[in-house]
Amino acid sequence: MSVLADLLSDHRQALLARLAAPPASDDGWPPGLRESLGGFLDEVGQALGRSPDEPLPQSTRRIAEAHAEQRRQTGVGPEELVHAYGRLRDAIYDLLEATGTQPTVREFRVLSACLTAAVAGPVRHLTSELRASADVGRLHLLELFQQAPGFVTFLRGPGHVFEISNAAYQQLVGHRDILGKTVREALPELVGQGFYELLDRVYTTGNPFVGRAVRIELQTRPGEPRVEAFLDFVYQPIRGGDGRVLGILVQGQDVTATRRQETERQAVEEALRASEERYRTLFESIDDGFCLMQMIVDARGTTVDYRFLETNAAFEGQTGLRDAVGRTARELVPTLDESWFRLYGGVADTGETARFENHAPAMDGRWFDVYASRVGQPAQRLVALVFKDITARKKVERLVA
Repeated sequence: MSVLADLLSDHRQALLARLAAPPASDDGWPPGLRESLGGFLDEVGQALGRSPDEPLPQSTRRIAEAHAEQRRQTGVGPEELVHAYGRLRDAIYDLLEATGTQPTVREFRVLSACLTAAVAGPVRHLTSELRASADVGRLHLLELFQQAPGFVTFLRGPGHVFEISNAAYQQLVGHRDILGKTVREALPELVGQGFYELLDRVYTTGNPFVGRAVRIELQTRPGEPRVEAFLDFVYQPIRGGDGRVLGILVQGQDVTATRRQETERQAVEEALRASEERYRTLFESIDDGFCLMQMIVDARGTTVDYRFLETNAAFEGQTGLRDAVGRTARELVPTLDESWFRLYGGVADTGETARFENHAPAMDGRWFDVYASRVGQPAQRLVALVFKDITARKKVERLVA
């Protein structure tokens, strides 16, 4: 372990021990904690090559200077703001930048953990006071951010460094350690999918991007195949006071389930269209007559008529009826025998198919061989017929008899 890492590990325990004491001072800090933290930062600066007499970096000075003003305005010190809004990370970056040192990942994490622990204690002691203060709204915003059903993350700078992300985004990317990393480092599987380039363009131009059902492949578990997903999302550039783009806010929804349902629905519709085409081709090519009828009932539910909804090419030749679709049997054949309404009404009522021969004196004395079956839902009262004109056969049978 490096000298810096050793130093951080040693002081971490001392700072944590200080945190165990309840606050005794008016400013809410446990006894001696502020002095310990100041000394700790001095030693860290020396380990990184900074003179002990040099002033602390701007962000740490800003934290100290802000304390009195923050306490005066809201009754709450700046510790919660430092931890919750990323100023703690700024303090670490400023400290390292002031020394010109590039720490290892492990060193950075130890430093971050130690400073976080140093400010977390006062936050715990100030919880009740925070809830009664004006800053409670900020805590609610943080809670809403984490609990938002849609995914949200903020990418800082031209390298698109993950600054903060909510639970939904963490779930989307497989709960990986992404904070502090660039998108290219954290999500290497996106290479070739166009997302890196899209982020670069939004950052450079300052123009937002809105995507609908955009396909993406993510590796949610190490060593396993990438998972396909579809996302609705917005890349919204965030600007500073001077108008320059500081980063990109990413917000969206995982619409994979919806997209798959839509794809399945389209597949079913296509299959139905293909089936209907085959069905239509079949019934247009047969010599038998075919028709689909809807029963018409009176107030008692008795079938008193039926309307022709569909017919095939052979229908007119078999029945002698022209332009039947959309018209009722009584319109076409006003004196049609009542037996036809009873027969078809019975099929619609019971759902039982019927095969029979029946005479239609009102239709030029024709005889028909009919196969009738109910189709669709019972409430629709639809009956389909396949039939043929057997008048010639009946005449032969009478002659033979």
